[in-house]
Parts: sequence; C-alpha cells; structure tokens
Amino acid sequence: MSRRRFHTERTALIDADHLAYQQAAAAHADQSDGHEMGERIIALLHAYTRLACCTTFITVFSCDRSDNFRRDVYAPYKTNRTAEPPAMLELAQKLLADAGPTISRPKIEADDIMGIAQTGGKIPHPVIVSMDKDMRSIPGLHLNPDKDDFPVYISEYDADHAFFMQWLTGDATDGYPGIKGIGPAKARKILNTASDSTAPIVGWSEVCLQSYCDAGKTLDEALQQAQCARILRIEDWDGEAKRPILWTPPILNPEVLWEAVSA
Repeated sequence: MSRRRFHTERTALIDADHLAYQQAAAAHADQSDGHEMGERIIALLHAYTRLACCTTFITVFSCDRSDNFRRDVYAPYKTNRTAEPPAMLELAQKLLADAGPTISRPKIEADDIMGIAQTGGKIPHPVIVSMDKDMRSIPGLHLNPDKDDFPVYISEYDADHAFFMQWLTGDATDGYPGIKGIGPAKARKILNTASDSTAPIVGWSEVCLQSYCDAGKTLDEALQQAQCARILRIEDWDGEAKRPILWTPPILNPEVLWEAVSA
C-alpha cells in the first residue's frame, strides 16, 4: 500500500448501512432524539469527506437483505443476523438518504455498489469510506475513518490476495463458513504455495480449489463460498441486464481442474 497524488475533485463513497446502524444504536444508548442524531450524521458525513481528501460524497445503501443475490447462491448467507435493529434505524437511514446524493440497487449490497463504482471509471476519482475490512478486496483508494488518517491505496495484487484469503476463511459474521479450520494464518500459507505465475490469481485459484477438495467439498460448494466472498467489481457486473456476473476461477475449465485436483 502506498499514498498517491490526489486530483482536485474526488468523491467519497460512504457506507451508509454501517453509519446508519452505528448512529441509531448510539442514539438509543444516549437516549438522544432524532434531531441530535441528524446533527451527528451530517457532521460525520462532512468529516469523513474531508478525511478522505474528497470534495463531495455519495451515500451507498444495500438492498433488502432477503433480496440479496448471494441468498440465491448460498441460502444461509447472513441468515445468522437475527438481532433486532435499533429503534431509530429507519430514521437514520432517511436522514442519510436526504443528506445528499445516494445510490442503492436491487439485489446487491452497498459493498458491491462501492466496488463497482470504484473500478468502473464513471465516478470522479472515488475513495471508498468503510469500516469493513472486506472492502480491501477492491483495488483503489480506501479510508477506514476509525483507523486511517489518510486514504490508503490498495493495489490490484493486494485486493486479489485479500479476496482469495476470504474465500478460504469464510466470514462468520456474514454466515458463510469457507473451510473449517482455516484461519488467516493458514490461508496465507496456502496461497504462498501457489506456483509462480505472471497471473497469480490462476495459481491462487488452483490451491484454493485443491484445499476445498481436500476438505471433502464439491466444486459447487467451493464456488458458492467464492461467490459469497467476492465483492463485485465492474467486471462482475452486467450493466445492460443490471445483474451480477457470478465469479468463477479464471481458468479455462474449472470442472477439468477439479477432476485433476480430486484424482
């Protein structure tokens, strides 16, 4: 990761899901009213925009959880989230939506919208503003306002590596398991065993599929986990049909490779 020169005009893509939930929960804990919460939200939007070295912001919202395309891929996705939302969550969402430009799309999450916008070239010099570490699987500029004093640049190599790590480890918070017994340290070792290649994602795909095979999983199960882990980029989005393109390993024939690794 390294710092880059900034253009005059930059756009902060702000994860509104997290911000709305955070502020609604804080309002409940502090017993503050909607007006006080609204003032905090506006102050944070402008603070995040400045911290991201941006001149404007767009708030980004997820689709309804039950409408998420990942539920069609892997039915248990995020069904583990059963806690009651904070009482003022809908108001917080409305305040954020009314604060300035906003984007939401059917079937996809805020993470996906930010990933597509970051890699699509249509938003002026975007910076993803999110506390979610999974967003680091998207190349480009990022800011975690809880940790960063300045936007950090994630290379395509580092973003791809983060995605393959997530494919192996899964995400208990999002309700998809990856491979039982594989945590970050073991996943890193597995990826390090990939053959040297001018296209590291090919080698990483091979060792990940081998790991799923060794764990007794089917090819379909392996791909389900990858497609849950994959935050969409522009190449994962069919702009005409307005729907995701489900990720598959960048090899000519995954079925043939699967037969090879399972032999």
